Amino acid sequence: MAAHNGLVAAVLQLVQSHPGIDKDEITARLSRRTAHVKQALYRMRQQGILHVAGPERFWRYFTSAEAAQAHDARLHAEVEERRRLAEIKQVRQANLRRKAQRQAEGRTSCNNRSAAAVCVSLPPGAVLAPDVVVTIAPRPRDRYAPDPGWRGQITADWQARRAGGVQT
Repeated sequence: MAAHNGLVAAVLQLVQSHPGIDKDEITARLSRRTAHVKQALYRMRQQGILHVAGPERFWRYFTSAEAAQAHDARLHAEVEERRRLAEIKQVRQANLRRKAQRQAEGRTSCNNRSAAAVCVSLPPGAVLAPDVVVTIAPRPRDRYAPDPGWRGQITADWQARRAGGVQT
């Protein structure tokens, strides 16, 4: 490490003046090769001179363990949020590419699904937006419910149907 003492001192000074700096920023500010900076950071971590916070590959460097621990949860959350947003962006771009491809081929939109049925109770006098469509459908008939118009009388016809057409 004697050959890199100047680099170690420069890295340490940079991390002290800019706590939470990452490897790429250190490399850019020192104008050194990435391999040399990575090796110096690795050795400084092993010796306990530097401490890291955040998920691996997104480490931020600090000179004290307390500072690293204080920033660790926030850095993990930031990286997770960036990953989630990047995934959403990829899905949106893929959807736009597929939509453009369908339009170029002259196909219509593939969104032909009907809206899901939703049961909503509204207070009396509620005002709905003009673009809301309300459809009132009759309740589905129960398979064991009697025929419409049945008034509770048991007829010979009904008994015959119930017995499966067997006459006694």
